[in-house]
This record gives sequence, structure tokens and C-alpha cells, in this order.
Amino acid sequence: MGTLNVKPIVTQEQRKEFLYHLLNDVKALEKMIEDDLFEKNIQRIGAEQELCLVTKNFRPSYNSIKILNKIKDPHFTTELGLFNIEVNLDPFVLKKTCFSKLENHLKQLLAKIHKIADSFDGNKIILTGILPTLRKKDFFLVKNMTPLKRYKALNEAFKTLRGETFNIVIEGVDELYLKTNSILFEACNTSFQMHLQIASHDFISSYNWAKAISGPSNH
Repeated sequence: MGTLNVKPIVTQEQRKEFLYHLLNDVKALEKMIEDDLFEKNIQRIGAEQELCLVTKNFRPSYNSIKILNKIKDPHFTTELGLFNIEVNLDPFVLKKTCFSKLENHLKQLLAKIHKIADSFDGNKIILTGILPTLRKKDFFLVKNMTPLKRYKALNEAFKTLRGETFNIVIEGVDELYLKTNSILFEACNTSFQMHLQIASHDFISSYNWAKAISGPSNH
């Protein structure tokens, strides 16, 4: 999702230009809502599936770029970590057998990438939240980050915003405290995300009920 053609903001003039375009985008959105320019009388669903890429021994594999270059399918794209791949499914109109169509489409894409991954020394794809075989070095070494400008720019922006060191605290029966100098730890978590197209007059109410039914945050 998004564009790979990015560059970091390093000067005040670049920051002003960014804010100028951002405000123009907000104005364009307001204009589309006021003039009722959004598509009406139809709903669609879509989804994205994030994958873990592993070796034949189920250790993280860093072959995502090689696999994507070989598969040459726009449904597949990079993620933050070299051991992750993202699959973007086609949208389907929300009616009748749309969920079955979505499931079958995902199965076809998974079968396709599984075959390509296997050609790289038996690499496999795993659908899991957090890969159990991840080790500290897998998401602490910056070289394991996908080498694209968008991820480097994102990493530098967060480092500038939050400071040079990121503190990770996971509380529970077993507590975990870590410090790292990059955002690569975000790559340890993968998910399946559903998308729903709604009419513009439902934007506010749908946002509110989505927030209401979400799990409460623990602060």
C-alpha cells in the first residue's frame, strides 16, 4: 500500500511543502464529502494477509525481495522486515458468496507464493501472529529491515520523534524489557486485516461504533 517513491524531510522548506500538500489533501476530502462525490449504493470487502517467511527449519528467512522479484505479481508486496511479505486481495462486492470468493482468492495466492518460496532452498510461508522462532537478533539488526527508502525514511522519522532508543516493555507473568535503535521490532507481529467500503454519510457513525467495539486499551 502507498508509494515506494519517498524521501525524508531534512529541511524546514521540505516540511512546509509537506504540510502544504497534506492540508490540500484534507481540503480535497472535505470537498468530496460536501459534493457527495464518493461512490454510493454499493459496499465492498477487501483484505490483506501478512506472512512470515521461514527456512525449512522454521527460522526466519530473509529472502522476501528475491521471492517477490520471482513471483512478479502485484498482489504481493514488501513489509518492514525481510522475513515478512504482504498479500493484498482483490475487492469483492458485499453480497451472496463474497466471503467464499475472498477465501478462495486468498488460498490461490498462498498456494502461488508457497510454490515460489519452496524454490529458495525449501523456504515456507507461515500464517501466525508472532513467529515463535524469532530471536532477539532477528529484529535488532537493521540489515534485516527491507532495504527500501520508505522503510528507512519511516525509521529515521520515528527515531527523530521518539529519540534514538526505543524501549519495549511487555508486562505479564513473564515480563520483557528491551531497548533497540530501530522500529524493526514492529515486524515481529503479522495479521489478517479486513477492509469494508462504506458510504460517506456513514463515516462518522461507523468510526464511532468501530472504536466502541474495539478491545479496551491497557494504560
